Amino acid sequence: MIGLNPADTTAPSVSASVTGSVRAGCAAECYDGSATVTLTASEPATIMYRINGGIWLTYSTAFDVSTEGANTVEFYAKDLAGNQSATQTITVKVTHYPVLTVLDNFDRRNGGLGRNWGTIYADGYTINNNQGLVGVGAPAYWRGTANGGPIFGTNQAVALTLVNPVGLDQGILLKVQPQGSGAIGTYKYQNGAIEVWYNSSTGLVTISTYERNVGWRDLATYAVTIQPGDVLGAVALADGTIKAYVNCELIGR
Repeated sequence: MIGLNPADTTAPSVSASVTGSVRAGCAAECYDGSATVTLTASEPATIMYRINGGIWLTYSTAFDVSTEGANTVEFYAKDLAGNQSATQTITVKVTHYPVLTVLDNFDRRNGGLGRNWGTIYADGYTINNNQGLVGVGAPAYWRGTANGGPIFGTNQAVALTLVNPVGLDQGILLKVQPQGSGAIGTYKYQNGAIEVWYNSSTGLVTISTYERNVGWRDLATYAVTIQPGDVLGAVALADGTIKAYVNCELIGR
């Protein structure tokens, strides 16, 4: 009697692993600059994959994902007998958020924010135990060289750690415009500015602009829940691009 091997009707399994560097202070699953994806089948098989709905490619070696944001990677495997696995999906998050230096850590005596900050109301913000506390609020903005601080360029990035992100709107101003020749102390949001701000009651991060004779105008909103200690970040580029981040993760542009 001659024995015959039963037909192979079992589809292969395929797994994915993601590696890359994660910057300190950023979300653990958000890779800095790029991430490397490795696909492995349980038996000799052809693995197919695609990124963000693009064309299907034959997998031969680990590949990099470098597009900023949440990238969708789909993949499946087909063995020598023609059995095909189900398509699987993973999300690979990549950030291009710039490395920032600390502008102000409020490491000084309790009281006002100081000459480097411009506010509408004197009691809008105070320093207490090395934290910036919100009083009556309203926009506060960095005055450039008012006390030896840096002057910002056409590409700007800023981040703010929200110790207690509840209550009224909390946000960041960028591209605050000067009045006239741009002398120290003339940088005010009423001359023009970009704001990225969070409202805990609505669970929305909003990108807005302020234009003279127009006022505030909302450009985009993104649903997100910010927890105590999370970092709200923003980038405004010379080409007009505005990006919003939470813990280095791009949430919208």
